[in-house]
Amino acid sequence: MLNAAMACFHRIQAFLTSDARKDHRINVEQAASRQSSDTPTTDIELQTLPIKDDTALITIQNASFSWDTDAVPTVMDVTFTVARKQFCFIIGPVGSGKSTLLKGLLGETPSSQGFVYTRFNTVGYVDQTPWIQNGSVQQNILGVSSLDEEWYRQVVYVCALEHDILNMPRGHGEWRCLLM
Repeated sequence: MLNAAMACFHRIQAFLTSDARKDHRINVEQAASRQSSDTPTTDIELQTLPIKDDTALITIQNASFSWDTDAVPTVMDVTFTVARKQFCFIIGPVGSGKSTLLKGLLGETPSSQGFVYTRFNTVGYVDQTPWIQNGSVQQNILGVSSLDEEWYRQVVYVCALEHDILNMPRGHGEWRCLLM
Protein backbone atom coordinates (compact mmCIF):
# COMPACT_ATOMS: atom_id res chain seq x y z
CA MET A 1 0.00 0.00 0.00
CA LEU A 2 2.95 2.29 0.67
CA ASN A 3 4.24 1.73 -2.89
CA ALA A 4 0.79 2.56 -4.31
CA ALA A 5 0.64 5.74 -2.22
CA MET A 6 4.13 6.78 -3.36
CA ALA A 7 3.15 6.21 -7.00
CA CYS A 8 0.12 8.46 -6.47
CA PHE A 9 2.33 11.15 -4.96
CA HIS A 10 4.68 10.93 -7.94
CA ARG A 11 1.78 11.38 -10.38
CA ILE A 12 0.45 14.33 -8.38
CA GLN A 13 3.90 15.91 -8.27
CA ALA A 14 4.37 15.40 -12.02
CA PHE A 15 1.02 17.08 -12.64
CA LEU A 16 1.75 20.01 -10.34
CA THR A 17 5.18 20.63 -11.85
CA SER A 18 4.00 20.32 -15.47
CA ASP A 19 3.69 23.36 -17.71
CA ALA A 20 0.46 25.29 -17.29
CA ARG A 21 -1.97 25.25 -20.20
CA LYS A 22 -1.33 28.19 -22.49
CA ASP A 23 -4.22 29.56 -24.50
CA HIS A 24 -2.75 30.13 -27.95
CA ARG A 25 -5.90 31.75 -29.36
CA ILE A 26 -5.90 35.44 -30.26
CA ASN A 27 -9.01 37.39 -29.30
CA VAL A 28 -9.80 39.68 -32.24
CA GLU A 29 -11.81 42.21 -30.21
CA GLN A 30 -9.05 42.76 -27.63
CA ALA A 31 -6.27 42.82 -30.22
CA ALA A 32 -8.19 45.31 -32.38
CA SER A 33 -8.71 47.66 -29.44
CA ARG A 34 -4.98 47.49 -28.67
CA GLN A 35 -4.18 48.27 -32.32
CA SER A 36 -6.48 51.29 -32.40
CA SER A 37 -5.20 52.84 -29.17
CA ASP A 38 -2.97 55.87 -29.63
CA THR A 39 -0.59 54.94 -26.84
CA PRO A 40 1.78 52.18 -27.90
CA THR A 41 2.41 49.67 -25.14
CA THR A 42 5.51 48.08 -26.68
CA ASP A 43 8.16 48.79 -29.26
CA ILE A 44 6.90 45.86 -31.34
CA GLU A 45 4.90 46.82 -34.40
CA LEU A 46 1.55 45.05 -34.48
CA GLN A 47 0.32 43.48 -37.67
CA THR A 48 -3.18 44.10 -38.97
CA LEU A 49 -5.46 41.28 -37.91
CA PRO A 50 -6.61 39.04 -40.75
CA ILE A 51 -10.29 39.05 -39.76
CA LYS A 52 -11.93 41.93 -41.56
CA ASP A 53 -15.38 40.38 -41.75
CA ASP A 54 -17.59 41.24 -38.75
CA THR A 55 -19.58 38.03 -39.24
CA ALA A 56 -16.56 35.77 -38.66
CA LEU A 57 -16.67 34.19 -35.20
CA ILE A 58 -13.48 32.23 -35.58
CA THR A 59 -10.77 32.12 -38.22
CA ILE A 60 -8.07 29.46 -38.34
CA GLN A 61 -4.98 30.02 -40.48
CA ASN A 62 -2.50 27.23 -41.20
CA ALA A 63 -3.02 25.74 -37.73
CA SER A 64 -1.73 22.36 -36.58
CA PHE A 65 -2.77 20.73 -33.30
CA SER A 66 -1.47 17.81 -31.25
CA TRP A 67 -2.08 16.43 -27.76
CA ASP A 68 1.51 17.03 -26.65
CA THR A 69 3.91 19.84 -27.52
CA ASP A 70 6.56 17.31 -28.62
CA ALA A 71 4.20 15.04 -30.59
CA VAL A 72 3.57 14.99 -34.32
CA PRO A 73 0.40 17.03 -34.99
CA THR A 74 -2.81 15.06 -35.33
CA VAL A 75 -4.45 17.88 -37.29
CA MET A 76 -2.14 19.60 -39.76
CA ASP A 77 -2.29 22.91 -41.62
CA VAL A 78 -6.01 23.70 -41.48
CA THR A 79 -7.44 27.01 -42.64
CA PHE A 80 -11.11 27.98 -42.44
CA THR A 81 -13.56 30.55 -41.09
CA VAL A 82 -16.81 30.00 -39.21
CA ALA A 83 -19.25 32.89 -39.56
CA ARG A 84 -22.25 33.90 -37.46
CA LYS A 85 -25.49 32.09 -38.32
CA GLN A 86 -23.56 29.40 -40.19
CA PHE A 87 -23.68 25.66 -39.62
CA CYS A 88 -20.32 23.96 -39.64
CA PHE A 89 -20.09 20.17 -39.60
CA ILE A 90 -16.86 18.39 -38.74
CA ILE A 91 -17.12 14.85 -40.02
CA GLY A 92 -14.72 11.99 -40.48
CA PRO A 93 -13.93 8.46 -39.36
CA VAL A 94 -12.99 7.53 -35.81
CA GLY A 95 -9.49 8.73 -34.99
CA SER A 96 -9.27 11.27 -37.82
CA GLY A 97 -8.75 14.27 -35.50
CA LYS A 98 -12.25 15.77 -35.10
CA SER A 99 -11.98 16.09 -31.32
CA THR A 100 -8.38 17.31 -31.57
CA LEU A 101 -9.50 20.06 -33.95
CA LEU A 102 -12.37 21.14 -31.69
CA LYS A 103 -10.18 21.14 -28.61
CA GLY A 104 -7.57 23.11 -30.57
CA LEU A 105 -10.18 25.74 -31.39
CA LEU A 106 -10.93 25.97 -27.68
CA GLY A 107 -7.27 26.33 -26.74
CA GLU A 108 -7.23 22.94 -25.00
CA THR A 109 -4.58 21.30 -27.18
CA PRO A 110 -1.21 22.79 -28.08
CA SER A 111 -0.85 24.48 -31.44
CA SER A 112 2.48 23.82 -33.14
CA GLN A 113 1.93 26.30 -35.95
CA GLY A 114 -0.60 28.75 -37.33
CA PHE A 115 -3.13 30.98 -35.64
CA VAL A 116 -6.62 30.77 -34.15
CA TYR A 117 -8.42 34.13 -34.18
CA THR A 118 -11.67 34.29 -32.22
CA ARG A 119 -14.30 36.82 -31.15
CA PHE A 120 -15.08 35.14 -27.82
CA ASN A 121 -13.20 34.25 -24.65
CA THR A 122 -15.69 31.76 -23.29
CA VAL A 123 -17.53 29.00 -25.07
CA GLY A 124 -19.50 25.91 -24.14
CA TYR A 125 -18.49 22.51 -25.44
CA VAL A 126 -19.86 19.11 -24.50
CA ASP A 127 -17.40 16.37 -25.32
CA GLN A 128 -18.62 13.06 -26.70
CA THR A 129 -18.19 10.02 -24.52
CA PRO A 130 -19.62 7.02 -26.40
CA TRP A 131 -20.90 4.13 -24.37
CA ILE A 132 -22.26 0.95 -25.93
CA GLN A 133 -23.46 -2.14 -24.10
CA ASN A 134 -22.24 -5.56 -25.06
CA GLY A 135 -25.61 -6.46 -26.56
CA SER A 136 -27.75 -6.28 -29.65
CA VAL A 137 -28.55 -3.09 -31.52
CA GLN A 138 -32.08 -3.26 -30.13
CA GLN A 139 -30.83 -3.72 -26.56
CA ASN A 140 -28.55 -0.71 -26.94
CA ILE A 141 -31.43 1.45 -28.18
CA LEU A 142 -33.88 0.26 -25.52
CA GLY A 143 -31.52 0.29 -22.56
CA VAL A 144 -33.58 -0.66 -19.50
CA SER A 145 -36.91 0.21 -21.19
CA SER A 146 -39.29 -2.44 -22.40
CA LEU A 147 -40.02 -2.69 -26.11
CA ASP A 148 -42.63 -0.25 -27.42
CA GLU A 149 -42.59 -1.16 -31.12
CA GLU A 150 -43.86 2.20 -32.41
CA TRP A 151 -41.41 4.21 -30.26
CA TYR A 152 -38.54 1.89 -31.21
CA ARG A 153 -39.26 2.28 -34.95
CA GLN A 154 -39.40 6.07 -34.53
CA VAL A 155 -36.02 6.12 -32.74
CA VAL A 156 -34.45 3.98 -35.47
CA TYR A 157 -35.89 6.32 -38.13
CA VAL A 158 -34.88 9.57 -36.41
CA CYS A 159 -31.33 8.28 -35.87
CA ALA A 160 -31.15 7.24 -39.56
CA LEU A 161 -30.25 3.66 -38.59
CA GLU A 162 -32.65 1.89 -40.95
CA HIS A 163 -30.10 1.43 -43.75
CA ASP A 164 -27.38 0.27 -41.34
CA ILE A 165 -29.64 -2.23 -39.62
CA LEU A 166 -30.86 -3.62 -42.96
CA ASN A 167 -27.22 -4.31 -43.91
CA MET A 168 -26.53 -6.26 -40.71
CA PRO A 169 -26.87 -10.05 -41.03
CA ARG A 170 -29.03 -10.33 -37.89
CA GLY A 171 -30.73 -6.92 -38.27
CA HIS A 172 -31.99 -5.49 -34.97
CA GLY A 173 -30.69 -8.58 -33.17
CA GLU A 174 -27.11 -8.05 -34.37
CA TRP A 175 -24.61 -8.41 -31.54
CA ARG A 176 -21.67 -6.08 -31.63
CA CYS A 177 -19.08 -6.06 -28.88
CA LEU A 178 -17.69 -2.56 -29.27
CA LEU A 179 -16.14 -2.31 -25.83
CA MET A 180 -12.40 -2.74 -26.12
